[in-house]
Order: sequence, then C-alpha cells, then structure tokens
Amino acid sequence: MSHFFTLAYYLEVLPSSDFQYSWLSAFLVSSFFAAALVLHWVRKHKVSDPVAKKLLRRYPSRLVAFGSTLLFLWLCREGSLPYLSMHLWWLLLALYFIYWVLSSFFAYRRDYAKRSEDHKKSSVRSKYLPKKKR
Repeated sequence: MSHFFTLAYYLEVLPSSDFQYSWLSAFLVSSFFAAALVLHWVRKHKVSDPVAKKLLRRYPSRLVAFGSTLLFLWLCREGSLPYLSMHLWWLLLALYFIYWVLSSFFAYRRDYAKRSEDHKKSSVRSKYLPKKKR
C-alpha cells in the first residue's frame, strides 16, 4: 500500500504484467458508458424543465469521452505498452474527472439560477399577455 505514495510507482515506464484490477477497470469503463446512456435517456424522457434539459445536454458526451479514454488506457495496460500503460495516466485521468465533476456541479448550480431567471423573463407566453396596469 505504501508504494502508491512514491513517485517511482507512477513514473514506471512499463508496470508489472500482472494487472490485478482488470475487472475493476472493465466495470469503470462500462459504468461510464451506462451513465452516459442513462443521463441521455433521463434528459430526453424524464426532465420537463427546458433550462435543465439545455444544461444537461453536454454531460453524456463528456462521460463517453471519459469512458473512451479509460478504455484506451485499460487496453494499453492489458497490452503492456510502454509509456502508455504508466500509472501516471490513470492518476491524471482520475484527478481530471474529480475536477470536472466538482466544476460541473458548481457551474450547473450557477447557470441554472441565471438561465431560469432569464427564461422566466423571456418566456413566449408572457409576450402575448396584456400589460399589467399600474
């Protein structure tokens, strides 16, 4: 367990050939693709808020990109390709995914508040209603 905290572990050009986490990698790859499909389906069929639909549009494609990158790294690791099967790429992908999730969460909250206010102001229905008397 202590070898995870050394720099040599992450910079090893060709890690050992006995990859013990193959089933975990396959599960992660399939879960990224499944999450993208589920999020796309939920956005199309379950979400009725037009602002949320518009904001959720970009997330499935990003999940597919993460899943594809993880699949590529997993295949490079299984094939024992030098430099591409380094642990460093897995660490960078995990850190970038955590950063993306956190930044997307806060951006969604910020953009939803802003866009829902704009949507209420410029709704098509209010255009045809009579002006309020003062």
